[in-house]
Amino acid sequence: MSDRPPTVNDLRVKLCFICREEETYDQPEDPSRAWCHPCKCTLVAHESCLLQWIQSADRKQNATSCRQCGEPYRIISDNPPLLKVLSAGNTAFQLLGRSFTIFFMAGVGGTIMHRVYQLLTRYGQFAFREMFGDEMYDLILTDDKRKWPVTAFILLPSLPISLISARLSPGYSPALFTLLSYWPVVPSIAARQSFISGLIDQEISEPPTAFRRATLPLWPPSPVLVGLGGIPLVQRLYGRLFRRFKYWVLDVPPPAPTTNARGGADDFVWRVNEGFGEVNFRIRALREPAGNEEEDANPAADQPPALAPQDANVLAAAEERIRKNASSLGRSVGGALLAPSIARVMGQLLLKVAKHSRLLRAFLGIRPPLDRKLASIMDYAPYTAGSANWRAVVAYLVRGAWSWSEADPVWWRNAIGFGIFVVAKDCLELLHLYLTKRELETRTVMDRDFSGIDPKELDLIHPVQPSTSPAQAQPSAATHAQEGAPA
Repeated sequence: MSDRPPTVNDLRVKLCFICREEETYDQPEDPSRAWCHPCKCTLVAHESCLLQWIQSADRKQNATSCRQCGEPYRIISDNPPLLKVLSAGNTAFQLLGRSFTIFFMAGVGGTIMHRVYQLLTRYGQFAFREMFGDEMYDLILTDDKRKWPVTAFILLPSLPISLISARLSPGYSPALFTLLSYWPVVPSIAARQSFISGLIDQEISEPPTAFRRATLPLWPPSPVLVGLGGIPLVQRLYGRLFRRFKYWVLDVPPPAPTTNARGGADDFVWRVNEGFGEVNFRIRALREPAGNEEEDANPAADQPPALAPQDANVLAAAEERIRKNASSLGRSVGGALLAPSIARVMGQLLLKVAKHSRLLRAFLGIRPPLDRKLASIMDYAPYTAGSANWRAVVAYLVRGAWSWSEADPVWWRNAIGFGIFVVAKDCLELLHLYLTKRELETRTVMDRDFSGIDPKELDLIHPVQPSTSPAQAQPSAATHAQEGAPA
């Protein structure tokens, strides 16, 4: 034997690892097919089988290298320069096509997002105007977007998103936070332009008395304090009081949460109402402890009475019955977006009622329209060196700009009116729940007799004797007469 290394033709038995057909040296295939050893291990294959497998393999499959030793296959072909140029051109056009598709879809998506952004901004303008009134809208925003502060392009589109998210996940709305904590510290358009240009009338070098009045505690409370602390506190207190009132109306004891430190507990929140006055039921599922079982069998005698199973089932059935007819995405989103308009309508109703009540006018803090020139000057005054003092700075941060503290507080009566609407809505929903619960408790099933049913099919205490017809009774009488006659 020569010193050359063996090849595939020197093998006694050749087994194709693809088609699993074999060929021996003394019994060649007919017709014969070319064999190849494409890698460094002992695998061999028909050349046609290997080429077909490489061509038909998926891109994710590594068909150009051996699956056993990992050696890449060396494929030799007639690849002229023209073919290389055409292939490169085809690849380049493919990349251009993909780039065009990406940019086209990005353009379409950007156009849609721009339209959506414009729509959200328009609604933000609408909500601002509904909540704060036309006077503050004309002083702070107007319809000219060139006069808006930079933050308005972020905060206004976020208003509808915040309202909808608060409606779907009940809680304190961030929309109220941005409305009542940020906008009151924004000065009027004229004051912002004066601050940017550094120009102000020379005869207003000393701030008038109106600015010093802005440092005093005035009624109503500032929007900043109401937005940061007032509304969350009132909302939490109202939720607790309304929960107690709900159980009192429904005549059921509130569920008593039980604790078990050794076993632990998992809490689940059960939402009944949505919006400002929602009522959350907290259900606590106890995990089985591994300690003394005698203590668990004797609960503490001073625990409050738990909700009876029957009452809980009826209440849960009533709530589920109402929820099926009231839960829809369109209703939730529509109710969230209508909140500013509802607040405005309720505020106008309070304004009309206040014309006949001096006490209500004082509570709502109704004031005449602002002098716009004075408002622009007073909003600019804290920025001047001669008028800046610690009282002015504190008043500006707590109460907001002068125009916000001295203008007619439309936002205050709108917030009060919306709170009244929420209370009325919750009471109406509670009435609906009460009537539904009472209807379920008073349900009975009407008893009916078995008319139309054959008594033979019933298992009766006193079975009904089958009745005989007159035709059947006559032969029986004759028979008895014959039996009684003498022979």
